[in-house]
Amino acid sequence: MDISPVNCLQSKLMRENFKHLRERRGWSISDLSVATQIDAEVLKKIEDGGNFDIVHLETLCLLYDVPIHKIFLPLS
Repeated sequence: MDISPVNCLQSKLMRENFKHLRERRGWSISDLSVATQIDAEVLKKIEDGGNFDIVHLETLCLLYDVPIHKIFLPLS
């Protein structure tokens, strides 16, 4: 499947946003794993560009109180 440049940019923003939100809390991947009950390897994949399930996206957005559609945009 081809991914358009727009989708690539949105995916990159999502991953950067999740990393930024985690670091802003001063959390390690392990800390986030404990808070979300998501395996640390999955969280690392999310930040590094690997595949993950939509449920993980939902869980992280709920934790950070960010609507799903906004995680794909620059956070101010």
